[in-house]
Order: sequence, then structure tokens, then C-alpha cells
Amino acid sequence: MDFEARGKLWDAMDKEGLLIKVEDHVNRVPRSQRGGEIVEPPVSTQWFVKMKSLAEKAIGRVRDGDIVIELQRFEKVYFNWLEYIRDGCVSRQLLWGHRIPVWYVEEHSGEYIVARSDEEAAQIASEKYNGEAVTLKQETDVLDTWFSSGLWPFSTMGWPNEDAEDLKTFFPGSIMETGYDILFFWVARMIMLSLWLTGEVPSHNVNLHGLVHDKHGRKMRKTVGNVIDLNDVISSYGTDALCYTLLTGNTPGQDITLSNERIESDRNFANKLWNSSRFIIGKLDKISDEEQHELATVAISDFGQTDEVEKQFVVTEEPAQANAEPEEDGDGRILESQPSQDAEHPAELVCGSGADCLILRKDVVNSQDAPAVTGQCTKCHCPLHDLCGGGEK
Repeated sequence: MDFEARGKLWDAMDKEGLLIKVEDHVNRVPRSQRGGEIVEPPVSTQWFVKMKSLAEKAIGRVRDGDIVIELQRFEKVYFNWLEYIRDGCVSRQLLWGHRIPVWYVEEHSGEYIVARSDEEAAQIASEKYNGEAVTLKQETDVLDTWFSSGLWPFSTMGWPNEDAEDLKTFFPGSIMETGYDILFFWVARMIMLSLWLTGEVPSHNVNLHGLVHDKHGRKMRKTVGNVIDLNDVISSYGTDALCYTLLTGNTPGQDITLSNERIESDRNFANKLWNSSRFIIGKLDKISDEEQHELATVAISDFGQTDEVEKQFVVTEEPAQANAEPEEDGDGRILESQPSQDAEHPAELVCGSGADCLILRKDVVNSQDAPAVTGQCTKCHCPLHDLCGGGEK
């Protein structure tokens, strides 16, 4: 930017003898995000929308539960924005977009007509000016992107035709998902415009997800050049590795860090799972059906013990006698019997070594060849002969 007006201003002041001195000052100069040019905001006439009454309705629908915003902390952000909202500028000086539906009357300076089309504007002008021939010129400014996108839920369904089949079928929606960074720019405006123009909410549930950052913690943007092309990722590492990376460590509403290094690491982990699975599947034909069933019933899920495991440890033996001989495990450790009081509280065996995790539930095998007591540690679930007090787990 060459600042022509600024230079001419200084020249004029110098000629009038008003210029005392010129100094350099360190200043923060705003620049365009796209092109990097210096931004100097001029004073101009713009179109605004009164937001207070629209915001009050949008707040009420969320407080009443007609709209649920996940997570709860985002509701606080939503309320904070709308409770302190100011009138919003909706006009933009661009070559594309929805043109503002305003027609200026050239013969009557400062007067304008709001209409849906050129024909409707001409009809309104004829009635307003008693048939006087007037020249109408539509506003060249367009609606800002967020105002236009706020109309999306119903404008794409046939609105303003209230009898449109798609509008009746698909509006309002059940759930809307988007990034938390546009909660105010899009979601809040969508709610306000939907209530204003249709009387309905755009969606009954709003799910806000986190953003994808690069390995340096910066939000991925095309303008920054730090976006990872997923087609290249899939070609190099496969879809399984990509899906696993996106799913792991991804807490609802929180940002996620994505990098080729992390995807490669998860690809290597997926290869280990693949190789382990192939090895196990290749050995299954050597294991009997009974053994396979036993392995399945004692499997422990990532979320705790399964019901089958709980059922396995039900005690069927009668309570131990007071004068019974002490029992020993395979390593010669004495087990002290604690008889059950009723069927809901099965007897337990406590390891005589006093180790903290050596508490057993009886699983008696009625066989002459079987040991007197078998079972598993109720804390670590290792077999009796591999309990934490002796031998490797």
C-alpha cells in the first residue's frame, strides 16, 4: 500500500507551515490474513441487524432444553456471547454472495425499498409514489458469509415455501455437528435466524467437536500451509492407521494433534496387531473347542471383568470345618479358609504370606487328580500357581 492520501496530507500541511517535525514510531500494523497487505479500515455506511431481541429468544430455547448443546461448558460460552451481544454488521463489499434485498430510489435521495425481487420492488415503488416513474437501483453489497450460512437449514429445504415437502420432512433437524470455534459465528446465528424467520429451532441437538492441530500446536489452515493431505496419508500409511490416530486420544470437545510421525507410529502398532492376530488364528486349529471356549470365558475387557468371569468364581463347596487341615498351594504356602455365611457371599481364601493381592475365591475341582484348591487372584487374576507372591506372572 502506497498511502497516497497520507503523502498528500503531509505535503499540504508542509505548505501551510503546519508541519513541525517527522518522527518514526513503532506501531502494530494490521495485515490481511490472505494477502498480507496492510489493512486501513475506512469509515463507511453499512447494514446492521438489531440482535438483542433475537438473542433473547435464542437464549430461552437453550435454557428450556429445546436445544441441547454438548458439552455443558459450551453452553456457558453460548450464553456469554448472546447476553452481551451488540448489533451486527451484515453487509460486505464482495463480488459474490446474497445481494442485500434493498433498492434505492434515485429520484428520492436517502429513500429505499425492501423487496424479494425486482418486480416486487417496482410494484411497491409504484404504490408508494402514486405511479410516479422512478429509477430503482439495488444495493451492491452482499450479506456476510455467516448470515447466509445461518439460513442454510431451511433455505435449502424449500423455504420460504412453507408447504415444501422437504421443509416439512427434514426441518428442524435432530442433530448438528460442527467445530466449537464457530459456535457463535454459525450455530448461534443459525438459531437466531431460524427462530426469527420460521419460529422453529434449526436442530434439537448441537455437538461441538475439537479442532485438528499440527505437531506445533497450530490450527491447520490452508493459508498457513500446514494441512495434511489425507489422500497422501492413506497412500503412505493406510486407512486403518489414520482412523486409529484420529480416534485415540480424542476427547469430546478437545483439540487433537495430527502429524505424519504419529500416523506412522500408529501404522507400526497396527502392523503388530495384524501379525499377532495372524499368528493366533494360524494356531486355532490346534486348540480344541473346549479350550477355545475356556479362553473366551476368562477374557478380560478393557472396561472391566465380563459377566462370564464373575460367574466362573461362584463357590460351590461347603464351608470349611473348624478343625480342617490347612491347605497349601503349589508353592507350599498355607491358605487360611474363611467360610461363607450365605450364597451371596462366597467363601474366600487368604494367602498366608500376607501379600496384599493374594485373596482367592475357591473354585474346587471334584477330581482325585486335581489339586485341593484352584482359583485366581481377585485383583490381578493370575492363576493360583503364578500368584504375585511366587513365580512370574
